[in-house]
Amino acid sequence: MIEKTHHGVIAFTKACFDYSQIYPAENPSVIRQFQFLLSGCQSLIERDGGLTLEVNAHFLMVNGQYVEPKHLNKAVIDWFVGHCMERKIAEVSMTAGLNKRELEAFVQLFKTDPLLFNDESVASRILVPAGVEHIQINASRLDNSFNAARPLAEQKTPELPVVEPQHTSNMFEPDLFISQDSGSTLRARVNEQLQQKEVWKVVDFMANMRKHFHSKSPDVQRLALSRYRIVLEAVVERDLDEVVHSVFKTIPQDMEVLLDDASFNLHLNSLCLLLDRYLTQRFYPGIVFGFYTLASFAAQRPNTESEDRLRERLTPELMAELFKAKNTDTRLDRNIKVLFTERPTIICRTLIHHLGESEDKQERRTVLNVLSAMGSSIHDELVSSLRSAMNNQAPWYLQRNLLFVLAASPPESMTTTLKQLLEQPMHEKVADQAHRCLFALSDPELVDQGVKLIDQASNATLSTFLHIIGNAQNSAYAESLIDLAERQSDDRMALQVMTALAKTGSGHALTYLTGILQETSLLAKFKSGSRRLSAAQALSTSGHRTLMAALTRFKNDKDARVAALAQQMQT
Repeated sequence: MIEKTHHGVIAFTKACFDYSQIYPAENPSVIRQFQFLLSGCQSLIERDGGLTLEVNAHFLMVNGQYVEPKHLNKAVIDWFVGHCMERKIAEVSMTAGLNKRELEAFVQLFKTDPLLFNDESVASRILVPAGVEHIQINASRLDNSFNAARPLAEQKTPELPVVEPQHTSNMFEPDLFISQDSGSTLRARVNEQLQQKEVWKVVDFMANMRKHFHSKSPDVQRLALSRYRIVLEAVVERDLDEVVHSVFKTIPQDMEVLLDDASFNLHLNSLCLLLDRYLTQRFYPGIVFGFYTLASFAAQRPNTESEDRLRERLTPELMAELFKAKNTDTRLDRNIKVLFTERPTIICRTLIHHLGESEDKQERRTVLNVLSAMGSSIHDELVSSLRSAMNNQAPWYLQRNLLFVLAASPPESMTTTLKQLLEQPMHEKVADQAHRCLFALSDPELVDQGVKLIDQASNATLSTFLHIIGNAQNSAYAESLIDLAERQSDDRMALQVMTALAKTGSGHALTYLTGILQETSLLAKFKSGSRRLSAAQALSTSGHRTLMAALTRFKNDKDARVAALAQQMQT
């Protein structure tokens, strides 16, 4: 029956539209047509794992199968394509759980004034209030290809029937694609079809080729993939962007079933052919989708060439461009965040490679900015790379740069590696970054090392250490800082020590600093109001509510400067 075929979906959509124009929704004839449509959709969803309709000025496809007039009345095809294009509907996806109510909402779109559809998102926005969950409109368009719930690159390809190829001179005969012709002759035949504007034949031809990617024979797979590449090159040369976009989205699905690494790498060439086209055009949505796909397969298939291909294309210069472009494009910004969130390890590894290889300071600065923006998700990879750089005697600036990114928020997981690093001779700039990490961590052994460094430091170096401890709010140094404050004879240095102490927010800091303000023996010892003022200033800038509130108790202090600071805290 027609409802069991991919063509039936289109026919019954038209029937539902026509009947519901004539009869009310509760009419048995209308109900029956929607039941037919639902049955057809559910059958395809169950068989293929989903239902996707792709609409284009050149062709209409259902689950990758071209719908042509010999399968269905041309008037029905023209009606469906026309109504979709008027409403900027390029792709319709249906999933398991689809129900009659959702199909009624979908058909209702074709009754809605096309003038209301001023962009590709309108149809989807109309369906949302109707509670439609199992129909998506334009969800996989390249400019919105990162779906947080189900990234396009992770969608599985439905199992297709495999028909082993036979040699034929008619390359457009259904299910027969491997010609005895040479590659150049095949290319000429494809060019001829494209010149005659029979794009649908080439699209149908490519769809038939894809069936053989599922062959159990690696030789058949490779032959199919190499011939597919020839046809794809012709499509790219003709600038058939709609076909290119459609193919670009199917390649990751096909690669999922290519278990043989050699076959996988062949199709990887086709993916990179299209990705390079987007790179030339600076089509950022396609570029980010391509990087997401390469990063996904680099993680899943480490023995393939995916990571090398990503590394060749994800350059510091391009990253700078992407980061600049995303500032004015919220959709691109979202896609880049998804790329960094879902594939951080591979992206990080690629950028670290450039960090070690590039001799250009500006490029390295760009990479550092990007790595810093990726946050804690890449900490483990950074620590692993730091350990590798130490063991392999990598250039000092690579160690310094890795530490620079880690120092913004040093993870506890780097403790062991940092201890090993501190035992080695270090370049001065490496040591600076290592110390930033050291003073931000609370491991007892590292704290002991930090205290020794503090005791040996000059005033200038000590100021740097105190700044790091304060910013890290590292309370593990509180008691050591109190001892240091007691030993200070220089008022300015004493203020810096107390400020760092207050920023730790520890109970020791609260007791010590308020004790100075209470005119205890500490005040008598120093015989100076400057120390009381320093304690008040430290409390006022601590950033901790408890410490700042404690200062308000001294709003009537005999020292007008202390009283003024206390009154500021109260207000």
